Amino acid sequence: MNRITILCFGASYAVALLLELLQLFWPRRIQRYLALGFAGAGLLAHTLFLLAQPLALASEFWSVVFLAWILSIFYLYGSIHHRRLAWGVFVLPIVLGLTALAATFGRPDSQGSPQIGWTAVRGESLWIAIHIGLLVLAAVGICVGFVSSVMYLLQARRLRTKTLPGTGLRLLSLERLESMNRRAITWAFPLLTAGVL
Repeated sequence: MNRITILCFGASYAVALLLELLQLFWPRRIQRYLALGFAGAGLLAHTLFLLAQPLALASEFWSVVFLAWILSIFYLYGSIHHRRLAWGVFVLPIVLGLTALAATFGRPDSQGSPQIGWTAVRGESLWIAIHIGLLVLAAVGICVGFVSSVMYLLQARRLRTKTLPGTGLRLLSLERLESMNRRAITWAFPLLTAGVL
């Protein structure tokens, strides 16, 4: 498990994104299953990467890798739950961007960074772990709000230009997207406030 690198799951997510984009222009059922397979393989490698290392969310690298992991779960769940929608076209670029950002940060050495993760049980380490955990969860809410906002703007534009149904991207209704955005911001703002406090 120590041989898994950030390139392993980043490449799997990139192939899944390419298959999702190909699905838009040349829809085939096998491409959808392949995209889900590559995303599942990427999520498995991503999970093993997180489990093989001591999780230090205090570093930029590990917090961004963990955020990308949560969003990849969000992508996989959304792609399975909303089979006919272009879900991955919106979520996978964020996952890939976070993965590339983590690669630019570089993995911190284990001696220099404090190992504040799941094992913090008391004292100052517990407060730092709570602080960082709340900020990471707030970042998830902000990312989900961003995805739903972009989908909302595209869907509103399609309705404004009176695009025929069944052409272009298949998206959720405006009401569902607005509800998803409202819930994401409603959860993100208190988490961000509590994390900062």
